[in-house]
Amino acid sequence: MLSLKKNTVEKLYRRTLARALNGATRLMYVDAKWDDDDMRSMARSLPWCGHLEALSLKGNNIGARGLRALAQIVQKGALRSLRTLVLAKNP
Repeated sequence: MLSLKKNTVEKLYRRTLARALNGATRLMYVDAKWDDDDMRSMARSLPWCGHLEALSLKGNNIGARGLRALAQIVQKGALRSLRTLVLAKNP
């Protein structure tokens, strides 16, 4: 029987996710039916996206609260490589 401590699995997952996000140059979440809460959750991962050049959030339901979360992350210095941000077809 394989037994792994939760903390070990969680650490490995976080490390793997951080590496994947750091290597991403484009993230496309088009028509994902995201709302403000989803955007706020996603915004917390954006500081790991050190090479992100394009982010598309087209066709979601992201409003002022979600955009505020995105703006706050950018103000803190995240997404310095971002060149294209698509927010069309959101409220």
